[in-house]
Amino acid sequence: MSETLWFMSVLVRIHVASGSGDDGISVIEQVARCGDSPPLHIHRTEDELFHVAAGEFFLVPKGVAHSFVVTSTEARWLATTTHGEYEGFVRELSRVPEHEGWPEPLAVSAEISARLDEVKVDAEDIAGMCSWRCASCLS
Repeated sequence: MSETLWFMSVLVRIHVASGSGDDGISVIEQVARCGDSPPLHIHRTEDELFHVAAGEFFLVPKGVAHSFVVTSTEARWLATTTHGEYEGFVRELSRVPEHEGWPEPLAVSAEISARLDEVKVDAEDIAGMCSWRCASCLS
């Protein structure tokens, strides 16, 4: 059974929790509205595999800075990770839905801001992102 949460401005459903198996795999469905864009960020310990509902797959290796912007009316994707760190982050910054549908805008508290700062990138991360992006474009 899936668990539904509001993660910032995104509706998430945790379909496979990291504690469900020995390898810590988690599968989180995410639905976002037009204009949604997470800050440029990095997962230092987990690869992240995106399966966009349109059928595309994107692998973001751990240590690679990334972001995206939803340009359609709505976007739906599955994010698959291992070890549970990303799932824990989502759970930590999420809230139980108060009603059906989209969450109201969330006021970012000092605690949430500090937690988001932990995953932001620095100049070294951006250099790594550029070399990864260039290498992936050539293949």
